[in-house]
Amino acid sequence: MKCAERSRKGGIIAVIVTVVLSVVLAAYAVLGKSWIFYDLSGAAPIERAVPNIIEGKSGVISSVGNCIADRFYPPEGYKRTEASAGSFAEYFREIKLKPYGSDLLFYDGKLSGTLHSAVFDFDVGNADLQQCADSIIRVYAEYYYSRGEFEKISFQLTNGEVVSYSDWINGKRLFAAGNFAKMVMAAPKGESYESFRKYLAAVMNYAGTKSLYAESVSISVGEFTVGDILINPGSPGHVVVAADEAVNEDGERCFLLAQGYMPAQEFHILVNPLHPDDPWYYESEMTGEIRTAPCTFNQNSIRRWRNFDE
Repeated sequence: MKCAERSRKGGIIAVIVTVVLSVVLAAYAVLGKSWIFYDLSGAAPIERAVPNIIEGKSGVISSVGNCIADRFYPPEGYKRTEASAGSFAEYFREIKLKPYGSDLLFYDGKLSGTLHSAVFDFDVGNADLQQCADSIIRVYAEYYYSRGEFEKISFQLTNGEVVSYSDWINGKRLFAAGNFAKMVMAAPKGESYESFRKYLAAVMNYAGTKSLYAESVSISVGEFTVGDILINPGSPGHVVVAADEAVNEDGERCFLLAQGYMPAQEFHILVNPLHPDDPWYYESEMTGEIRTAPCTFNQNSIRRWRNFDE
């Protein structure tokens, strides 16, 4: 009798062990490429530079400029548009650039052959994660993080789930598998930069051009400004963002465009393939098909992220 009881107990224990192992393996499979295992070595907040602008200078790419504002002078006859203090336009113009002539690198340190006019000096992470839409999400989020406006940091995933940083701060974490994604209570409260980057890793794993398109609104080229995007949603799709803006006396504007790319590589200012020595994209070149170095967009591609449309 005792032998039979031991046998039954042994069988129950074996079943419990099997179930626990199955749950652990399933959890690892679900979370293996998520925020839990995200490598944060080298991760740091986006830095801004203090621009040293030479008044009256135009049509020049300065070899000593440390950010967009003092690296890229507007074309002849154009003036940089005004950016109010604390605005996203001011923030973007002052993000630190790597030294003039720097190579563009993939996330693994290998050389990228993507044509570029300048490279932003912030990390791309240690995995093939921060690609085109992800890079723009990173810049949007870092802007609000730098201002302490945590409630404005919120992004939609490809399946429609909205993941807010406010929920993350309060201990919710993203658990996802296939098309399923849900924020659940799983951690103590906290708003450290390390936790913020893990939040972004969670978003980047399950967001992309489709979700960024879904949470943006259509605008005209006449409304296009710094922070707005040109986007072709898909798998893969592509997206670039307006990084700077200038205008001439006739009201015609021009823009610098920035992008991340696939595989994940450093965020950079695009070359304009219509005139490679002049990186500005002129409004008159954006009325039909909009040709950039990586791909071609159309008028339906011109959009504004929902936060900037409020």
